[in-house]
Amino acid sequence: MAQTYAEKVLSRAVGRPVQSGEVCVADVDFVMIQDINGPRTVQILDELGAERLHAPEKALIVLDHFAPPPTLESAEFHARLRAAGRKFGVAVADLGMGICHQLVLERGKALPGHLVIGTDSHSCAYGASGAFGTSMGAGEAAIALITGKVWLRIPASLKVSFEGSIQPGVSGKDVSLALMRILREDGGDYMALEFGGPGVASLGMSDRATIASLAVESSAKAGLFPPDRITLDWLASIGASPDAALIFAPDSDATYARVIEIDLNRLGPQVACPPSIDNVTDVCDAEPVKVDQVFIGTCTNARLEDYRIVAAIFKGRKVSSEVRCICFPASRTIQLQMLEEGITQTLVEAGCMVMAPSCGPCAGLHSGLAAAGEVVISTGSRNYPGRMGDNSSRIYLASPATAAASAVTGRLTDPRTLEVVIP
Repeated sequence: MAQTYAEKVLSRAVGRPVQSGEVCVADVDFVMIQDINGPRTVQILDELGAERLHAPEKALIVLDHFAPPPTLESAEFHARLRAAGRKFGVAVADLGMGICHQLVLERGKALPGHLVIGTDSHSCAYGASGAFGTSMGAGEAAIALITGKVWLRIPASLKVSFEGSIQPGVSGKDVSLALMRILREDGGDYMALEFGGPGVASLGMSDRATIASLAVESSAKAGLFPPDRITLDWLASIGASPDAALIFAPDSDATYARVIEIDLNRLGPQVACPPSIDNVTDVCDAEPVKVDQVFIGTCTNARLEDYRIVAAIFKGRKVSSEVRCICFPASRTIQLQMLEEGITQTLVEAGCMVMAPSCGPCAGLHSGLAAAGEVVISTGSRNYPGRMGDNSSRIYLASPATAAASAVTGRLTDPRTLEVVIP
């Protein structure tokens, strides 16, 4: 029976060979809960009378969305989650530690062949390292914490084949937006997007995490990169030891619901214009709108590789006097690396506000909301009206390179037009 990569991962979790369409109960390898849906998860645990969890060492509580808490209610959420961590013996990544998905990845909690769930929609980010990462609600997460199991329907797979090689000034965010241009917001409905092809070799782990995390924006269940040498070298660099028996590839004759090819050689910087993430065009063809705020951060684009690009653009330049530029590293580890490499100093000298690791204003919760009619260039994941502030504000989603270039010029700008070598 030929299988896709997703089917192979879930076969291991179910304990027998499975194919798309089956409804199965599967073993969970790791559970992440954050501070938006986490309080409801803890409430359900209490309502069920849970006194112990199946494997508390295979769970993580992350305080990242309301970090630091901007309201009394969110402060109470955090107190409740800290108490649950103490009661059940679950590790808590407290304020300033970082964004949930980055922490799961950099701590080696999402390994090839594993099933990892999270109470955040972008939990498909774990597919960057070859795990089947997917989001589930508070109830499913609570049951998984108690029993170590969840039920799910095995998704059909959609194959995305990358040809060529990613070009200078282009990154994983541009690849993701190009894919959204094709799939739209419902083209991956409950599918597993499997990324492959010869062009994968030109995509580093940061690019892969961006692409995997944004799979959900096409309504996909997961986005997966079968592990290769790049995956294994990165896992070794963070001290993770994947099970060699779980390093596998999809069968060559596996059946896919659809196959999409993207030529990376021909791909330039992309931008998702309001009001939706699938309203995508080439930056060079977009209207050079005047920008009020640039937001560089979120689980999609706040890693060290992203900030190296941003620093290269800001080096010797200043943020436009009419622009506010706010930067949120994805984790404390990245924050420290930025300090060591002098990136933070470059950003501050350019006029950026460099904040502590958190989700920041991505979901419109705090630290940089947009006023009525303002234009925001964001490296985030969503741009529907009201996402980051007033309903009349307009959000353009772009790569870190495009965001930084736009902060310098004060208008939506193709980063390739600046005289700079972009890493």
